[in-house]
Amino acid sequence: MMAMLRQTTDRQDLLRRFQQFSQGVQSTNQKFYHKLLRKEFEVRFEQLRTCLQKLNDDHLKIDEFKWFLTANGFRQLLALLGRNQQGIGTSSLAVWVKNCENIHEHNLKHDEISQMIDAIYTKIDEGFYSYKINYEFILFMFVCLVSGDFIDCEGSGLFQLQINHSCDANAEIQYLHNNSQLSVVATKTISMGEEITINYLSECDRNRSKHSRQKILLENYLFICQCNRCLAESNQADETSDEEEEENVDDNNNSESNVEMED
Repeated sequence: MMAMLRQTTDRQDLLRRFQQFSQGVQSTNQKFYHKLLRKEFEVRFEQLRTCLQKLNDDHLKIDEFKWFLTANGFRQLLALLGRNQQGIGTSSLAVWVKNCENIHEHNLKHDEISQMIDAIYTKIDEGFYSYKINYEFILFMFVCLVSGDFIDCEGSGLFQLQINHSCDANAEIQYLHNNSQLSVVATKTISMGEEITINYLSECDRNRSKHSRQKILLENYLFICQCNRCLAESNQADETSDEEEEENVDDNNNSESNVEMED
């Protein structure tokens, strides 16, 4: 954002576009802060703010960005990024895998390649301790570590096109051109006039209970989901999914931190 402001010929227009993103630090009922603003992050929060403030004062000298580097402005900035950023999944590995998947079924090596791809992604998750293909190739894979929904994530970006969430989404984000160009790809038939939605949750969170999904969305995006799936599951008990039980102690501690911040 600072680089864009430094390079643009119309800083006020760019600032207006930044301000169009949802950037509130609290939920609409003013009872829940964005998780990036929890008390346990305060020291690192201030260190990062101070470093960026010094960078701007000593080198970039962007007057229009100074408000974002105040204590309150920086909170808004983190919330803006936390609520609106989209992971960018691009890499030469992704292109190679996609090309392999397009090999016609009659190709004799198709099954072998598919098995190797599966093994590569398994080893990315587990570590590369004992895989038996070319070692240099494995080192190359190491740069493509898991990040969010994308195995090949190079970072995140702000896109002007903002698509709403649904736990039963009809589209997904893909990077078909191995660059920062985002593609919205339908995952099911979309009727005329039907809203296009994507799922903000990670793959491992999408099958959790309604209570668990809404808890994650509230922490990250400060809203309570009212999609068709959540409404259909409205009779479910407000209980956390089994796989989250071990995290409850940490979550309770974080909730206490949030209460202190609200006071």
